Amino acid sequence: MGTADQFKMAENEDITLFRDMLLRCLEKEVIPHYDQWEKEGWMPKETWLMLGAAGMLGPDMPEEFGAAGAPFEVALMILEETCRLNLHSLSTALNVHANIVMPYINNLGTAEQKAQWLPRMVTGEIVGSIGMTEPGAGSDLAGMRTNAVRDCDEWVINGSKTFITNGLHCGLIVLAAKTDTTKGAKGISLFWWTAACLASRKARASRKWASIPTTRRSCFSTTCACLPTLCWAKKTRASFT
Repeated sequence: MGTADQFKMAENEDITLFRDMLLRCLEKEVIPHYDQWEKEGWMPKETWLMLGAAGMLGPDMPEEFGAAGAPFEVALMILEETCRLNLHSLSTALNVHANIVMPYINNLGTAEQKAQWLPRMVTGEIVGSIGMTEPGAGSDLAGMRTNAVRDCDEWVINGSKTFITNGLHCGLIVLAAKTDTTKGAKGISLFWWTAACLASRKARASRKWASIPTTRRSCFSTTCACLPTLCWAKKTRASFT
C-alpha cells in the first residue's frame, strides 16, 4: 500500500471516529431537548458552546484559529447527519454560522479581524448571523433597498432586513447593502458589526432609534428580526467591500 493510500485510510478513520463522537453528542445533548426547543422557539445559548466543544463549528477553518483544519467534506458531513436525524433547524443554524459567515471572515477579513473573531466562533462564544433578506425583496439580493453611503471615514446604512438567521443569539452579523446603485448585483457590499457595537451606537445616537421586534418562528434559525429604519455608522476599517 502506498503512502497516499495509507494517508487516505488514516484520514477516513479519523472522520469515522469524529462522526461517531458527533452522533453520541447529538443523541445525548440535543435530541432529548429538541422538540421542546422547537415548541418554545428557543435554544439555550449554552448549546452553541457545547457544539463548539464538540468540534462542530467550522472544523474546516485553519488550525491557527483553534479549528481542526479538516476537509470541507467534514463540515458537510455534520449537516448531513443533523438532517438525517431530523434536526433541520439546527442544521440551518450551523450552516449559516460555520459555512457562510465564518468563510466570509476567513476569506475577506483582515488578519486582525480573523484573529479577533474566528477563534470565538469556533468555540461558539460568538454566533454568526447574516442579514440579506428584506421584507420587499425576499431572496432577490439585486432588488434589495438597504443602502450604505460613505460619510467621511464612516458608512451610514439605512434599510430593513427580515428573517435574520441566528438572530436570537447573534454576536456578529454580516449585512448586505448597496454601495453603488448603478451596478446592480455588483454594487452590493458586505458589512459586519457586533451586537455590542450596535447597542453602543444606539445608546449614543442623538436620534430616537426604532425598536427591534423579534418573532420566534423556529428554535434556532428562522427567527424573524425586522430592523425598521435601521441606521448606524461603521468605520471603514471594519467593513468588507
